[in-house]
Amino acid sequence: MNPFIGNRLYIDLSSGEIRIEPQDPVFSRKFLGGRGFTSRLNYELNPKELDPLSPDNVLVIAPGALSGSPAFSSARFVVGTRSPLTGIFGDANGGGFWGAYLRRAGFSTIILRGKADKPVYIRIDDQAVSIHDASHLWGKDTHETTDLLQAELGKDFSVAAIGPAGENLVRIAGIVVDKDHLAARCGVGAVMGSKNLKAIAVRCTRPFPIADRERFLRNVARLRELEVDDARLKDFSRRGTLGTLMDHHTILGGTNTMNFQYGQFKGKEKIDGEALIKQYLVKTTGC
Repeated sequence: MNPFIGNRLYIDLSSGEIRIEPQDPVFSRKFLGGRGFTSRLNYELNPKELDPLSPDNVLVIAPGALSGSPAFSSARFVVGTRSPLTGIFGDANGGGFWGAYLRRAGFSTIILRGKADKPVYIRIDDQAVSIHDASHLWGKDTHETTDLLQAELGKDFSVAAIGPAGENLVRIAGIVVDKDHLAARCGVGAVMGSKNLKAIAVRCTRPFPIADRERFLRNVARLRELEVDDARLKDFSRRGTLGTLMDHHTILGGTNTMNFQYGQFKGKEKIDGEALIKQYLVKTTGC
């Protein structure tokens, strides 16, 4: 259904052009959303020989197909681009409310290219999209940037921002959503910085469009019943991704050690989930 598919948002930061187009339903059914969208569009739009920090590198952002819906564990979004860290395609995914807000604002994809003449941020208020000066935000960390933008725009905006690492093109820089949620991998924050893009702030007022809401919610409830007693899920909640998956990957020989010369790390017990809990844990929060 067209409302479910959502729109594509094209932004050229060099020219300031903003264009909204309907998402192709055939494309949507084939690639679904999130990593499917970002991978395919990078394959189509980014040529083989490309400097990841050049204005020509396209940054694609896509929430998952169910982001913004009442389905649990569905709020994530994916950022895909040519990675400045590796020189090949890379992506990162983040949590929080930002991806869900973007989806409910009516966008299933953002395609960013070019480079602004000065620092800017993008404001998305449902289908109203605009580019604004961010000179007063440049040099601020992600917490300060979030506070300043929410003071300027309103607390109901969710903010995805880069800090000084992204501004200075550090090749491992990430994108931080609402202070606590990080799209961390592959240097996606450096690509934002190379475009002079400090942040994207999103607000939505519309509900997620569901063709048969009652049936959808029944199925969500059934899945939740299955998950609530799952010991693995409880372990994720207690120890986090590192604690659970490091054990799993160690057994499989899939712990990336010395650029995968080895599949196990002998010092695992010094840095695994149990070690972090004993030495550093203050409180837990959802990712």
